[in-house]
Amino acid sequence: MGEMWGVRMAKHFKERDNEARIGNVIGTVVASSPLKISILNGDVILDKRHLYITHGASIKEYGTTLTAGTNIGTVSTPAGAGQLVNINIIDSESAKLTTFLSLAPGDEVLLCPAEREQVFFIIDKVKRVGE
Repeated sequence: MGEMWGVRMAKHFKERDNEARIGNVIGTVVASSPLKISILNGDVILDKRHLYITHGASIKEYGTTLTAGTNIGTVSTPAGAGQLVNINIIDSESAKLTTFLSLAPGDEVLLCPAEREQVFFIIDKVKRVGE
């Protein structure tokens, strides 16, 4: 009988100590300003308190050579929620192109949780293959 009690106790400890982990997850943007992302079929809504974004995902800079001689300027989202692209022509032979991540309701993003799954890192926008 003592062994049965010990086995039951071990199972209880195992259940307590081995909580199910969320792991990497696909989230759906439900609002862009302020940013809110839904995970787990809408059971959890993450906002700025829970989200971080990598610099590489939010801003990408490219150097290029152009033959144009004018400044093209900045392209913003239709609602003015933020920049999409900034093109800076340094001289007639070189330019810097900066793109900014734009998230809109319905967009899907890959999220990676921190150790305790209280904060999530936005890795990038994602879409299903073939869409």
